[in-house]
Amino acid sequence: MSSRVAPMPDYPTAPSGVAPELPIPSTEQVEAAKEMRRSSFTTPVEGQRKTIQKLPADAKFEDFYFMGQTLEICQQAAQSSTRPILKECLEVPDLQPRIVKVIPKSKVPASAGGVDLWRKLCERLLNLEEHTNIMKLLEVFESAESFFLVAEKLEGGELFDFLLTQKAVPEETCKFIMRQIIASVNHLHARGILHRDVKPENLMFRYTPTSAPNSQAAHELALIDFDTCKMLDVPAEEYGEVVNGKRRLVGTYGYLAPEVLRGGEYSASSDMWSVGVILYILMTGIPPLPMENMNSAKESAEVHKSMEKLGIDFDCPPLPSFPKARDLCVRLLQFDPRVRLANAREALAHPWLIPGKSRSSHHSSSAQPAPVQPSQPRFPEWERDGKLNGGPGGHQENTPTTHIPQTPVEGKTPGATPWARDKNFPDDTASKTPSTLKVPGGKTPAGSPSASPSNAQIAMGNFTQSRGDSEPLTPITPAPWRPS
Repeated sequence: MSSRVAPMPDYPTAPSGVAPELPIPSTEQVEAAKEMRRSSFTTPVEGQRKTIQKLPADAKFEDFYFMGQTLEICQQAAQSSTRPILKECLEVPDLQPRIVKVIPKSKVPASAGGVDLWRKLCERLLNLEEHTNIMKLLEVFESAESFFLVAEKLEGGELFDFLLTQKAVPEETCKFIMRQIIASVNHLHARGILHRDVKPENLMFRYTPTSAPNSQAAHELALIDFDTCKMLDVPAEEYGEVVNGKRRLVGTYGYLAPEVLRGGEYSASSDMWSVGVILYILMTGIPPLPMENMNSAKESAEVHKSMEKLGIDFDCPPLPSFPKARDLCVRLLQFDPRVRLANAREALAHPWLIPGKSRSSHHSSSAQPAPVQPSQPRFPEWERDGKLNGGPGGHQENTPTTHIPQTPVEGKTPGATPWARDKNFPDDTASKTPSTLKVPGGKTPAGSPSASPSNAQIAMGNFTQSRGDSEPLTPITPAPWRPS
């Protein structure tokens, strides 16, 4: 194998959703905005808990930030009955570019549990410890009619655009991307928050290729869109998740976990299924499920039922060439939530993600791994407007116009690679109902390791392109999950 390091991939020349340059305000305008802020709000004390800023009755948000144009990705949102608006703005007095999300109170998503719980979530996110891979929420303003969420501006484009354009990605870059995604989810999980809509469109690069301080920073990601988040310390009944015997769906169909589509509750493991879908796409260039058929809750549940019988193709090239990556994929994409990795902390302990570990024992330590080369073009011949989003889910998304290749073969996939037993990897302890990993055809080959998750417990970014016009409901499962 060649020892040459594979070149870092290029990015789209223009990140999606970036508005034209904002007009620079005059000195008089800046001073007026500064005075308005001083007279309206108490100067925050360092270390003090942040709260939502209530706008005075005679003031408006534009008195405190200089507003730019609506982002291109939201140009049609004004036509929707529920979608928020995203705009660029300049912070006073430093004139730093920010992004503001404007959400009318009448359009606060039902999944948020109403305005009071929405306020509670916003204040929790305002005071969330900073994390490189979480888009930072800086301020939240509230008027009589709307909420204004101000966040840092990320310069790079979506991970979706990266997946759309790259034909080969170095394995170490794949690892770096996945470590960041899982670390961002772990940061939320460890603080009692579920994201519930982890997908490539909700992951953005922090820098453009030209603005990144180094080659690794060029792939630095941040999780965005907290609209769908759920606080685990809030009882489910307060969220109003159950309506007439059906549970409200939140997220995007192609990334929703099977138990959620069956009417089960969201959990940390549900977020991990979504991470597994991203990993599969990153490695193979195609989704693990036929997303073009997942345009409603019913259709999505039928796809899952069918694929559980056929099995996900874990031998889709180049997965067999990267056995540890494949093993992580298998453990994330288990239809039985009792077998799937329970949370992000467990996923971060996987040998493939531990820095310095080679992808397989037979490779020379001095050899550089070849780039991950998907067997098929990533999302072939798709334009931006026809992008793969997995159906509307809790967000109104476009339906892809090109068939997605899917080639599950019954009995094709051999047993999952056992995890290395070393000091960096936790022992499996039977904290849940014992079970085993399943592969295509529902078979568990001899030699597959037990997949009882470890006994890790959950302790008690930012702006989406669009909110769906509806949040569909799915019947609540009357009994615990049962193998099909």
